[in-house]
Amino acid sequence: RRPGGGVRRLLTMPLRNPIILASLLGVAVSATGLRLPAAVTQPCDVLGAAAVPTALITLGLSLHRGPGGGGRARRERAETAVVIAVKTLGQPLAALLVAGPLLHLPDHQLLAVVLCAALPTAQNSFIYAREYGLDTGLARDAIVASTLVSMVTLSVAAWALGP
Repeated sequence: RRPGGGVRRLLTMPLRNPIILASLLGVAVSATGLRLPAAVTQPCDVLGAAAVPTALITLGLSLHRGPGGGGRARRERAETAVVIAVKTLGQPLAALLVAGPLLHLPDHQLLAVVLCAALPTAQNSFIYAREYGLDTGLARDAIVASTLVSMVTLSVAAWALGP
């Protein structure tokens, strides 16, 4: 390896990330006011509309698990429980403490911030975990369980902070 190659690779990583590149390209096109022809935008619209259903289908397919057990299963359940507690309780509480006492947001904005923080884990986390070769089981379990738990936490937050 060349000296400094690791640093250069690290610094150029954002420029090689397709999500960041697509976002930057979108900002550039929007800033110029350029309108792309329908022949270009129509396939992009179709792909964009298919993204969420495709992610949900992928997540659904991952719900089938092989037999597991033993200490590993207990450790995975404990890890998932911590992730869910942080996402569904810790994050909304942190948002409440920052948006309320520190930022002094009005009631309706405080409600919006806390509700957004209390949303369940996004299915994108599963897609990213799969793409980058990480633990898809944790992402999958966090998505499913936080969706169930958030039905309660979102209701409580809306009741407590709502009009």
